[in-house]
Amino acid sequence: MKTKKIQGNRPQRQTVSAIVKKVKDDRILFNIHGLNAAWFVHGGKLNLHTLYKKGEEVAVNIIKQCNYRQNASRLSYIVIPELLPVDVYAQTHPIGTTTSGTIDSINGSTMSVMLAENVFCITRRCRNARTGKTVSCKIEKYNSNQRYISIRVLE
Repeated sequence: MKTKKIQGNRPQRQTVSAIVKKVKDDRILFNIHGLNAAWFVHGGKLNLHTLYKKGEEVAVNIIKQCNYRQNASRLSYIVIPELLPVDVYAQTHPIGTTTSGTIDSINGSTMSVMLAENVFCITRRCRNARTGKTVSCKIEKYNSNQRYISIRVLE
């Protein structure tokens, strides 16, 4: 894999075109010029079956090159799609925007809020939180590297 050095030791990611081979609940398998690649989703509530279809062409960033002889899936690359639903949402709703979301789940002092389809964020629990309730939120931060949106619930 070719990398370019920029500011310090962080290599720049290479973007390539990949074709979706298989969609599973926790991963997507790609074909990049005859080589196998995968994107593994850890945690989160993304429904990968609605995002990608078999045979679809997707732009992906190569994160890591693997030794295909040493893994069971014969993977050559670990990749991540260049554009996810959270990126599209952040482009249409800049920082400081007030929007509405639906409380998806409550876990102790935190709750998960669904802003749009396949766009979730975790925030502090509000006073009268109930699952399915619509709340008003203000977008406070968007991290493009880790791909998350930070919100504050307005009461």
